[in-house]
Amino acid sequence: MPKPLQHEDRIQLALEALRSGQIKIIRKAADAFGVPKSTLHRRVKGGGTRQEAQVKNRKLRPTEEAALIQWIESLDDRGMSPTIGYIRQMADLLLRERGGFTLLDASLTSTPVPAMTVGENWVQRLLHRHPHLETKYSRKYDYQRALCEDPEKISAWFARVQRTINEYGVLDSDIYNFDETGFQMGVASTSKVVTRSDRRNRPVVIQPGNREWTTVIECINASGWSVDPMIIFEGKVHISSWYDGSVLPKTWRIGVSDNGWTTDELTFEWLREVFEPQTRKRTVGRYRLLILDGHGSHSTPAFDKFCTEHRILTECMPPHSSHYLQPLDVSCFAVLKRTYGDLVKAKIALGVHHIDKPRFLELFLEARKKTFDTKNIASGFRAAGLLPFDPTQVLCRLQTRIRTPSPPPTPIQPPSLPLKTPANIVELDSLQRKHQREISPTDQALQKIIKGCQMAMHNATLLQEENSRLRAENGRQKRKRARRAFIQAGGTMTIGEGMTHIEASQNALQKGQRSQEARREVEGEAGPSDTTAPKARKRAQPKCSVCGSLNRAQRQKMPL
Repeated sequence: MPKPLQHEDRIQLALEALRSGQIKIIRKAADAFGVPKSTLHRRVKGGGTRQEAQVKNRKLRPTEEAALIQWIESLDDRGMSPTIGYIRQMADLLLRERGGFTLLDASLTSTPVPAMTVGENWVQRLLHRHPHLETKYSRKYDYQRALCEDPEKISAWFARVQRTINEYGVLDSDIYNFDETGFQMGVASTSKVVTRSDRRNRPVVIQPGNREWTTVIECINASGWSVDPMIIFEGKVHISSWYDGSVLPKTWRIGVSDNGWTTDELTFEWLREVFEPQTRKRTVGRYRLLILDGHGSHSTPAFDKFCTEHRILTECMPPHSSHYLQPLDVSCFAVLKRTYGDLVKAKIALGVHHIDKPRFLELFLEARKKTFDTKNIASGFRAAGLLPFDPTQVLCRLQTRIRTPSPPPTPIQPPSLPLKTPANIVELDSLQRKHQREISPTDQALQKIIKGCQMAMHNATLLQEENSRLRAENGRQKRKRARRAFIQAGGTMTIGEGMTHIEASQNALQKGQRSQEARREVEGEAGPSDTTAPKARKRAQPKCSVCGSLNRAQRQKMPL
C-alpha cells in the first residue's frame, strides 16, 4: 500500500501545477491537493517552508550544526564517542566563537553581556534531527586491545598464516591451538534465578571460601578433537588424594607450581610429554601448525628448539588480539568457566562450602565434557577465520556495532485468578461466589483428597532427588577425609602414574602388616619359657619411708 503524501509534498505538487499552467487559480490548486489556501498563497509569494523557519530560530547555524555532526562522527570512528555534556560544551564553544548574545542590541548597555548557550535538552533535539545518531551506554575497553584491532595488522597476520600453510603444505587436520586459562576453585557463576516477587534487592549467592588459583593448559585441533589437558595446582608436592579413586582419565597430567600459574618448565613439559606424543600418532601431513599467543613461556629457546626438531610450526598471534584470533578464547574458555561456576553453585546448594583440589578435578571433568565437543571446537576455528580460511570472519567484527533490538511489547493480559486452599469459612464462601456454581460435598471432599495426594507425591519426588544428591555428596566427603600421603615433590604426573604410586605404597603397607602379624604368631607359639616374651609388670611392695623396712610399713597399715 503506497504511503500517503506528506504536507510538504502536497504543497510542492500544487506549486508545480501552478508553474506548469495546469491549474491557474491558487484556490483551485489548494482544493485539488488538500493544502490550506493561505499557506499556498504565501509559498507562491516566496515564503519559506516550516523547516526553513525552524532553522532560523535555532541557535546554531546549519554550517555550525553540520560541523558539530562531523566532529561527533569523527570521535566515534576513533573509539572516543562523546558524552552529552561534551557535545553541549562544543556547541557553546561555537556560539562563543560566533559572538552570540542574549540582547538584540548590546550597545544599549555598558554591562558585559553573557554569551548565549544551548539549553539542557538541546542535544536530545539535535539527535532527533539526525536519526543516524543515538545514545548508548559505553563499556570499558583495554587501550592496548583497541590499538591491536587494526585491520591492517590483522590482515597481515592472516597473510602470514596463509603463507606458512602454503609453503609447508600444512593440512587442515594438522592445525592446533593451545593456551592457558585460570580458575578460582570456589567462585560460582552469576545466573538468573527464581525468587519471590516482593524481593527488592538481588538474591545473594554464597561463595565458597577457597579462591585458590589453578591453571589449565588446553589444546584443540581444527578437526574438532582436543588434547589431554595439564592441570597446575598451587603447591610443592603431589598428594595421594588427587589420584586415589580419581575419575579422571589416566592420561591427564597434573603439575604443581608455587602460585598455581604456569612456568617455562611446565609449558615445555606439556609440549614434550602431552602434545608431541598425542598428536604425532594423528598427524596426516609432514608438519603440524601450532597457533599460540605471545606468552613468555611459549618463546623460550627450549620450546622453539623442540618444535623445530619435531616439525612443529608455531605462529604467534599479535598481542592483545586473542579474543578475536584464538579459537579457544572465541568458543571454549568462556563456556567452560561458566559451566564450572554453575557446578560450584550446585555444590553450594548441597551444603558444600569449600572446594578443594580433589573436588575441583571432579567438577572440572564434568564441565569439560559439556564444553569441549566437536561442535564448539569447530565453531571456534570457524569464528577465528582459520577453518575454513576466511579472514573476513574477524575483520567484519572489528567495525561492527552491536545493536540490541527492542523487545516486542508485552500484551496486556487480564490477571489470572489466584488458586489457593481456603484457610477459613469466609474465604470458602468468597471462592464459592466467584465460581458461581454448586459443588456437592462428595466432589469437594474428593478434590481435597486428590490435591493432598498430589502434594504428597510431589514432595516425595523432591525429597528423593535431594536425598540421592546428599548421599552422593556424603560419599565424597568420606573419601575426602581419607588420609593424604606424599607422593612426589614437584614436576608433573599423569593420573595413571599417581594411581600406580598409590597402589605400590598400599601393597608395601599391606606386606608390612602381614609380616608383623606373622611375627606375633611366632612369638605366641613360643610359650612362656621363651625369654623373648614380654613379662607382666608387678607392683613393688610398700616400704617404710623412714627405715625402708617392709614389716614396719605393714604394721603401720594395721588398725589399732
